[in-house]
Amino acid sequence: MLFIPDTAPCPQIPLGTLDTAWMPEVSRLNLVVIARDRHIRTKPGELELLRAFGLRVLWIGGKKDLTTWDSLVRIVRRWPDIEALIAARSHGPWFYSVNDADLREIVTY
Repeated sequence: MLFIPDTAPCPQIPLGTLDTAWMPEVSRLNLVVIARDRHIRTKPGELELLRAFGLRVLWIGGKKDLTTWDSLVRIVRRWPDIEALIAARSHGPWFYSVNDADLREIVTY
């Protein structure tokens, strides 16, 4: 199951919940995060929580911001790769960039 921050489909994590509060809950629920935050890799506190809670993160990569539609298209295009990754690496922490051509692991330490 996937979790997209700042959306409302997960009743255990209300809309607007701070990152430091939803991260442990996402880990407990064994969800995979899909993120669009361009600066997520430069936030030391959040990276420490990512590692501490063993989060699995898919970041929609790119040099420019994508529209919501373009982000969705990218995720759908890479869906077979995403399913294979989750099956192969069921435990975190890990952080992958979802690019047009592939998925790439990003080292976060």
